[in-house]
Amino acid sequence: PNVARQEKAHAHQCVPAKSGRMLYVPDLGADQLRQLRLTEDGAFEELPAFVFETLPGGGPRHIAFNPTKADVCYCLHELGNVISVLSLRQSLVVAVEQVVSTLPADYVGGNLGADVHVSPDGKFVYASNRGHDSIAIFKVDMCTGHLSLAGCIAAGGNTPRNFAITPDGEFVLVALQVCVRIYLSKGFSLSWRPAVISLPIYLSVCFVCTHACMHAFERGVCRGGLAGLTCRRSVATVRLKETPQFLRN
Repeated sequence: PNVARQEKAHAHQCVPAKSGRMLYVPDLGADQLRQLRLTEDGAFEELPAFVFETLPGGGPRHIAFNPTKADVCYCLHELGNVISVLSLRQSLVVAVEQVVSTLPADYVGGNLGADVHVSPDGKFVYASNRGHDSIAIFKVDMCTGHLSLAGCIAAGGNTPRNFAITPDGEFVLVALQVCVRIYLSKGFSLSWRPAVISLPIYLSVCFVCTHACMHAFERGVCRGGLAGLTCRRSVATVRLKETPQFLRN
């Protein structure tokens, strides 16, 4: 274990199953993925058999599910800078199928993994690297769910923490922890060069884009800028009222 970061339990995320009957909680401090089941009385219970032991010292931070493969999910390890491909049986994680690094083989600097997402079509997995300051792009084997690193692209600034993909997979928003900016792009590719919109976000460690706002954004119903930003401590909600001109070019 990492004694500086894993002195106690540190639940970092809570992800519900599509059925609403399970919750998945990566515990960075305990190197565990906790799985809770919804009981008949509406409470969630955790049984010892539901606790999945992850990579020792890896520090599981976030997980993401493949929308096209119900038997696979991806766990990003902040301290280990790797993604574990996990197999599920009857909604429970039961095994590690593969472990892949989020960093190029020749990188020797410090890094902490931050966020992981799957493209809406299930063909790509993305992960953000704080230190290497990049977004890692993985191709998904559609038969096995296994990953192969296609490459890493510059995040456009320091310490990319949280990012989000619009439901159609066309646009990506990347929040930088150190810089008060959010980067937007027409999807990820190895030739990606993000355009920048500066927003008055302080402590911009993560953000949430509401579905209704993203729907309007995708349709390009407005013109000219961003508005409606609210911020409470480290969580910002971005309401995309207008599609910036550069995204319509």
